[in-house]
Amino acid sequence: MNVAAPLTATTQADAIVKVLEERRRELPFSIRWYDIRRFSVNDYPADDVTVTRTFYKVNVGAVDLTSTQTYSLAPGSKRYAVPINGVEIMASKNIIGQNGY
Repeated sequence: MNVAAPLTATTQADAIVKVLEERRRELPFSIRWYDIRRFSVNDYPADDVTVTRTFYKVNVGAVDLTSTQTYSLAPGSKRYAVPINGVEIMASKNIIGQNGY
């Protein structure tokens, strides 16, 4: 039987550390995308996460297994948002608007 243990924190920083540790335990095999995205835009810098991934380079029609490219997504980056598909905007008769930033 799993019984939840109550957590207590003495400061805001301690509470945030405990919440982040719990989220890592709850989602051990995922990137926690929504958490990372939400943390990147708040005013508390201690919870910021930079996502870095390395991929093989892709040339026209082939993957170059001898060369890699590293990409990073920094806190506060505008790349957390994806442009809304033009088909969706047209289907809504321009009720839906493109992201303004």
